[in-house]
Amino acid sequence: MNTKRMFLLAVAIFGSVYLANPPSIFSQGNSTPIIDSLVTSFSYPAAQKVTPNFKFGHTIGGTPAKAPESATVTVNYLVTPLPDPDPLLPPTLAELLEDNVRVAGPEKISPTLSLSYTPTSPGAKTLTVVLTNTNGDRTPSQGVTVQMYGTKIQTGLGIGVVTPYIPFTSRIFLEADSLLVDGNVKKAEFFHRNLPFQITTSVPYSPADKVISNGKLFRPKIIVTYKPPTTPPNINTVGDTTISDKPNFDYVGPRLVGGVDYYNYLESTDNTVVLPNVYPAPPRGMSDLVISSDATGDNIYRVTVAGQLDQAIAVPSLAATQGVATGILEFVFAGGALLPSTTYASGELPLSNGRIYVVVQPGTTPASLGPGLLQTD
Repeated sequence: MNTKRMFLLAVAIFGSVYLANPPSIFSQGNSTPIIDSLVTSFSYPAAQKVTPNFKFGHTIGGTPAKAPESATVTVNYLVTPLPDPDPLLPPTLAELLEDNVRVAGPEKISPTLSLSYTPTSPGAKTLTVVLTNTNGDRTPSQGVTVQMYGTKIQTGLGIGVVTPYIPFTSRIFLEADSLLVDGNVKKAEFFHRNLPFQITTSVPYSPADKVISNGKLFRPKIIVTYKPPTTPPNINTVGDTTISDKPNFDYVGPRLVGGVDYYNYLESTDNTVVLPNVYPAPPRGMSDLVISSDATGDNIYRVTVAGQLDQAIAVPSLAATQGVATGILEFVFAGGALLPSTTYASGELPLSNGRIYVVVQPGTTPASLGPGLLQTD
């Protein structure tokens, strides 16, 4: 045979073998999952990319102002290289772990490459995607930490009676007394959401607390308990300012100030949820409220994104910043100064003498407001 013809024939044969068996783009061994983005109650319905510096947060039970689906955390992930799709081989399975406990899956990898679950436990949780290949080998992703906010308390009041979700950082005090020294407890009271109450005796105060005095909020600088017969101090501000007249207490509200944690937790609108009679929280359905001034005077703003002001920056006028404050924190306008000859509906928030009020009975204010609203009104 002609040598040249043999060479060409060989090239043609080997070429046909090469084209019939191209290199596979799929993995014959382990594939690695990479968490790409998360959908939490904070970002719902959008997905937030995973970056080295981004801190994820999620409210257990979801955000009341959003759809019920905001209670779900969705983890979107990538797989590299893609596992072999050969139908004759066992499929590669994916599962989602929260602190090494499986909360979703295992399920066959789908085109969407995502896993979802509904968190129920508060705290800093590490989410990991794990792939199990055809040989049973398990390959985890790098973990992503999500701070889960909120928990709920199962009460002993009856089957199915559950209080609303509350921030997991809340301090809860139990007060009880009995008919006899060694008798059974006849009364117990719980206070939730680390809410400020009128400063009083027999409560252990710390710098993490807030108290109310003269209709204003103050924070202790020291750890102190006023045991009877000692009476707590009568704290006030120096005029209508943010300066406390007691050295052991800082003014923290309702005027917007730095160094204070502001919450966007909404009080329940369910009237079957019993709240204490003397309850200095925002009205039902509202979150923390602050007073901020502009050229027109004082106005009320409600917290929509929780956080704390950047203390290196001067306290802003929220009217000038459209409610955005430096440090992950945002507000929305909620009310203004009490006006004369104005009709107010129930639930509206007027401002008078440095204090925020809620209208409980609709009506029209007189032409002359006199001294305005007082703490006793």
